Parts: sequence; C-alpha cells; structure tokens
Amino acid sequence: MNDVVNVPNGWEKCQISDVLFIQNGYAFKSNDFYKSSSSQNNIHLIKQSQLKGDKVDVSESVFLPNEYLTKYNDYKITKGDILIGMSGSIGKVSFYDYDFDSLLNQRVGKIQLFSKSTFNQRFFGYLLLNIEQEIQKIARGMGVQNVSSKDIENLDFNLPPLNEQNRIVEKIETLFSEID
Repeated sequence: MNDVVNVPNGWEKCQISDVLFIQNGYAFKSNDFYKSSSSQNNIHLIKQSQLKGDKVDVSESVFLPNEYLTKYNDYKITKGDILIGMSGSIGKVSFYDYDFDSLLNQRVGKIQLFSKSTFNQRFFGYLLLNIEQEIQKIARGMGVQNVSSKDIENLDFNLPPLNEQNRIVEKIETLFSEID
C-alpha cells in the first residue's frame, strides 16, 4: 500500500498482524456434505463461493451434520464475523449477519481481532474491503490465484484510535443506508 504522508495525530503505522490474525477454514470432506437441510444436518458450510458482495449468502449452502458444530467448534462462524476469500475470489470480504452458527470451509479466512475492546471489528472488515486490490497483487499461483493469511497479515496500514474507527464505521454505514 502507498504510505500516507500526513497521518493524523494519534494514528499509528502498523501491520495488520499487529491487530488481528486470519483463521483459516477446515478441509471438510465433500462426502460429508448434504445438499439440503434436515433435522440431522442443518449446519451451513460457508465456502468462498458464498462470499457475495459485502455479505455472506447462504442460499446455496451445503450442510453438515449437527454434531460437526461441536466437533469442529474451532471453525464456527457466528453473527458479526468477517470472512475473507483466500483462493479464487482473493481478498473478497463479506460480513456474516445470520442469527445461526455455521462452519468455515477451507480457503476462507475468518478475521480474529486480538482485542474487541481496543479495535472495531467492522472497521477492519471495511479496511480489508478497501485494500482488496492490494491483496490481489500479492496472490500467487497459475490457474487459480491464492493468498495466504500471513501475506495479508504482513500488509501495512495506518491505524486510527478506537473513537476514530467508530466514527469511520458509522459514516460508512450511514452512506450505505442512504444508497440502499
């Protein structure tokens, strides 16, 4: 990313890895998938093809057995989580706004802030949306481009104080509401 010459007072130059890490998804076996939900298999599996716009779209989900939510709890997605595409749809950032939990598939990353009291999670979702082209530039691979969580975590950015993060998020969401 380009360095900003005049950084406002209170902002700090840092790396994404200073404030968050990206949890990689799990490689669930495709023969465990169900194409429709039933009482025994109603856990949505979130794949990168479901990162649509800035929202996760569960309309084309495959499903896993209920017990997977406990067995693979480390890969659980809950309302408010932010996901990022790591292969194919590189750098695609989507917000998970559903009231039910799902599971995180391979090549999808989940943003994990080190401190939710110090950092605004939605701010970092919007930051990653903003630097999607930078993320695409660091991708590797021939047929299908890939990026690692470490590649993204090593990107530099200017970190505003929490009150400024909150104001930025509020302004962005106000503008989105006006557009809607």
